[in-house]
Amino acid sequence: MFLSSQAGQMTRQNVNYLIQKAGERAGLGHVHPHMLRHTCGHVLANKGTDTRLLQDWLGHRDIRHTAWCSRTSAARFEKVWS
Repeated sequence: MFLSSQAGQMTRQNVNYLIQKAGERAGLGHVHPHMLRHTCGHVLANKGTDTRLLQDWLGHRDIRHTAWCSRTSAARFEKVWS
């Protein structure tokens, strides 16, 4: 999907390096790919994405790992009582 500067496949180390440098340039400090994955999970949970769908998208085998993404998402419950 992505090519390296030598037109070959990018390695895991290439991806980690690029994300780390982008995080530094953005003033975020040390950033790694797994943080992006979990950020996506939190954003989708905040948008009200079904937990089972979110579990499948994140590739979690255990629903408890997915529930962790949504447990701090108070926004999911705003419309429950309105």
